[in-house]
Amino acid sequence: MTESGAGLNDHAITSIQSHSDAPAPSSLSVGLCLLTLAACGLVLLQIDLPLLRFLRSLNLSSVQKLGDLGEGIGNGGTLIAVSLTVLGIGWLKGRPILLRVGTESLLAHICVALVVNGLKHLIGRPRPRLTHSGEWLWWPSWDSGLDSLPSGHSSASFAVAAVFAKHFPWTAWPMFGLATWVAMSRVWRGSHFVTDVVAGMATGYIVGSVFAHPLGDWRRSLSCAIANVTPAVVIVTSGIWIILHRVQDEWSDELLSVVGIVLIVLGLIIRWSRLFGWPRGIRNVSHQEVTLLIGLGLACATGCFVVIGVTILAVMARWVGNRTVQVGRQDPITAFSWECLYAIGVALLLVLTLQLKGIIPIQ
Repeated sequence: MTESGAGLNDHAITSIQSHSDAPAPSSLSVGLCLLTLAACGLVLLQIDLPLLRFLRSLNLSSVQKLGDLGEGIGNGGTLIAVSLTVLGIGWLKGRPILLRVGTESLLAHICVALVVNGLKHLIGRPRPRLTHSGEWLWWPSWDSGLDSLPSGHSSASFAVAAVFAKHFPWTAWPMFGLATWVAMSRVWRGSHFVTDVVAGMATGYIVGSVFAHPLGDWRRSLSCAIANVTPAVVIVTSGIWIILHRVQDEWSDELLSVVGIVLIVLGLIIRWSRLFGWPRGIRNVSHQEVTLLIGLGLACATGCFVVIGVTILAVMARWVGNRTVQVGRQDPITAFSWECLYAIGVALLLVLTLQLKGIIPIQ
């Protein structure tokens, strides 16, 4: 084997350990994750009312049926029926894994329903149809219509999806895709604000992840779920923010875009250098550190200080987390192919980020 081939094999790309193998994040990391989630919530609150007014100005009758279908999928009765069906098939066929998935998804649904309904009435936020200004009293209420935050359909859908994705990884994309559709439909139907559905998505994923693992180890499962859901919430929040906000300062936007591109290129260079094993000093840079560098570069490329701020919080949370890196060996051709796909994916994300800036400037 050639020297470069040996380097490619010995320094193949690494991967973060799975939830079941990785140690729990540190308390500091979890605290920073919670701070990041709170910051994202505050950011989304600034978008809720302008987005509501924008959606009210549109004629969405053509997608109303899709919204109705999404509501039906995320309905409590539908999700319970899915869990009971899987449970019944597992019992009839003698399949322990199906029995476990059916039971865990059912328990996760029940638990998230109790948590979400408690939060709904504790917070007392009015539904969009009852909202005419951006202010409301954060006060407990049992009145009908004052139960918007968080979204029940979104949380239940993501709780069930998290259980299925844990035991059947091949279902992750379709299950989370359907759950996301349910969440989006709650916004365009005017049933919830975007803050409500994002909060529901995060809550559902966390509760589902806890029930998908041994309950005796719930503290560790909870910490890992919070750490895992934080980047997703940051990505969703950032995407919504850059789409809805026009560029205010062309000069600073261009400067930050250049800085972002430089960071991304630097990160990709480091990945390729580690892949081939040259120079040797680059081996001390972990795979996770390179990923964080590229993520920060994408945030800078948006030109939005809000996006950069929440991304920095998320990067800090991941940086201080006790997430060990496991070195994996791959066939040189396979490793090279994955690096090419990764670079193409990052490039597409960068182009998408630059093109979506202020595409729907409602603020």
